[in-house]
Amino acid sequence: MSSHREHYICGDTHDRVDLPKIQNWASNKSEKILFQLGDFGGLFYEKDNKKLWLKDNKLLRDWLKLGKQHNFTLFVVPGNHENWDMIDKLPTKGMFGGIVQYIDVIHPYKNNKTQGRIYFLMRGEVYLIDGIKYFVMGGANTHKSFAGETDRDGEQICWSREIPSFGEYKNAMINFKRHDYNVDVILSHTTNANIGYQTMVAKYGNGAYSQSIDFDKVDDPLTRFFTSLSKHKKVRYKSWYFGHFHHDCIIRDLEDDRHYECHYNKSPKLINI
Repeated sequence: MSSHREHYICGDTHDRVDLPKIQNWASNKSEKILFQLGDFGGLFYEKDNKKLWLKDNKLLRDWLKLGKQHNFTLFVVPGNHENWDMIDKLPTKGMFGGIVQYIDVIHPYKNNKTQGRIYFLMRGEVYLIDGIKYFVMGGANTHKSFAGETDRDGEQICWSREIPSFGEYKNAMINFKRHDYNVDVILSHTTNANIGYQTMVAKYGNGAYSQSIDFDKVDDPLTRFFTSLSKHKKVRYKSWYFGHFHHDCIIRDLEDDRHYECHYNKSPKLINI
């Protein structure tokens, strides 16, 4: 892969629900990396549920076709609406100075021939990709109204692993220290409490936010970790891209003048450093 790739981000896709923003993307033909910022939903059903596993497999193959069409390699930053049991079982490899997970997508009707590979970026890792240093921390809190529920097929939709473990928080700080607390970009599904709150105000308007069902999106162990991270005296970064809030907005933190951007409805956007 070239060292002159363009790097793009896109927000939640929720299985096929929000896939049209990729399908309708008027991209150029240059080689790209696409970071999908969570609620990917393409790895959800185990093989023992053959009908739904085949549905997932078709979605993954469609992602690979889109990758060929738009000339991108897909890197997923998992969100909360994911099957974390399956993600945790993915194989790993060293890549970009960190550890990634991956799935080799097969075609079940062509002798299980491998069609291509999709990568999953791991929590607490720092990656140096084409000269850009990324810190990645996926996951988020599922709204309490969904906790313990199942979908219409009786399948589980929430996992405790959507919130990072103590080991993953520790890994994050070890890697920050290893890189002198300095990265260019943070990629995540949710964000810190202050920026999350500002995103919700941008979405609902002043006063209306506290009445929304999204109130607990800005108060959970991960948003609190992100808050401490963003206020850490040594930690440096230029931009932070996230999804989760189903809104598109750019926020400038008046205290540190860093770039924060929530991405959801729009086609993939070029990362600028």
